[in-house]
Amino acid sequence: FNWLSRQGFRDNNPFVGAAPRRAHSARSERSSFNQKELQMIFGTSLFTDKQYTHEWQYWLPLLGLFTGARLEELCQLKIGDIKREDDVYYLDIHGDGDPQNRVKTACSIRQIPVHQTLIDKGFLRLDHKCAQSPQVFDLRRVNTNLGYLPSKWFGRYKTSLGLSKGTKVFHSFRHTLRDKLTLSGAPTEHIREILGHEQIGETFGRYGSSIPVSILAKSLAEVDFDGVFYKLG
Repeated sequence: FNWLSRQGFRDNNPFVGAAPRRAHSARSERSSFNQKELQMIFGTSLFTDKQYTHEWQYWLPLLGLFTGARLEELCQLKIGDIKREDDVYYLDIHGDGDPQNRVKTACSIRQIPVHQTLIDKGFLRLDHKCAQSPQVFDLRRVNTNLGYLPSKWFGRYKTSLGLSKGTKVFHSFRHTLRDKLTLSGAPTEHIREILGHEQIGETFGRYGSSIPVSILAKSLAEVDFDGVFYKLG
């Protein structure tokens, strides 16, 4: 209606002032997990003894923390999206191969190195399922979203641990990795590339080549979560 008004098709916009105001900023809505909260999340038998109902309940939180990827990006991963370049394993995040697959923006298309912690926990062995299904995780779409059920499950899981219902959500893993990368001294350009944010300036702009995954792997390798995973199975 703003556009119609500007083009002269309407004299006014009847919806002016009707949009609800945001009570909080995006930053306050989705906070990072602190050390104690991470210990609570990864300290249950689900992670220490792999007592889970679905395999994705174990892997999605770990992947969220060590890749910073969005939930839907992880849920739609296929076995073929786990790739290797030289000695570096990485996740190929893209929207191709399935008409219902999607990425948030063009900048979201990226290659995220697989952290050594994930490798040590057996993530690369998930390719044993390739004969049964091309999907890494056994998920079904609800309202076109593969992440619907995992999102609901994680909400119940963290609430059962006494964590906040508001600002601490699955997306908080993304903010947690961002903070860890920053504290480890990773260049801003590397952080943007890993998280799929738009690069600033011409040097690292999306019209050029992306930062090699081998370089990103070195920055990601500096991130650790000492004291969180010492009992993790």
